[in-house]
Amino acid sequence: MNELPPCVLPRRRLVRCFLAVCLVLQVVGLCIGCARYDKFNSDWVVAAVSVAELSLMSLPYLLLLVPCRTSSISLVQVAGLVFPLGTALWACLGCWTSHVEDSMVALAYVMGMGLFMVGFIYAYPVMFVLGMLAHQWRNRRKRMP
Repeated sequence: MNELPPCVLPRRRLVRCFLAVCLVLQVVGLCIGCARYDKFNSDWVVAAVSVAELSLMSLPYLLLLVPCRTSSISLVQVAGLVFPLGTALWACLGCWTSHVEDSMVALAYVMGMGLFMVGFIYAYPVMFVLGMLAHQWRNRRKRMP
């Protein structure tokens, strides 16, 4: 069986620890945001949408936790950490506004979180394909005399 490259295991540990920290920050920020924007005291439909939003926010974490066996894909995972970091920072910093009564602030908060999610959905597959092409190119160069 092929042995993992030496750079894959430290990157895997970095990705796991970084995702754990970002997830905790994101959940805390989203809970503070829901409390500040009065989502807990609203009707059950809004509460259900908030729970669905929280479950959709775990998409980058699930895709970045998929184990990789090549150094190219582990580098793509490290580059993909920008998206969980962005959502965690937006979740923590976006809820500390001074005018909570304004509905546009809540809309900007939710749209900022959605922007990071849409960016991840479109950018990560492209990054993954480029990582696979780099891996194939590296293997082809190794086999050439």
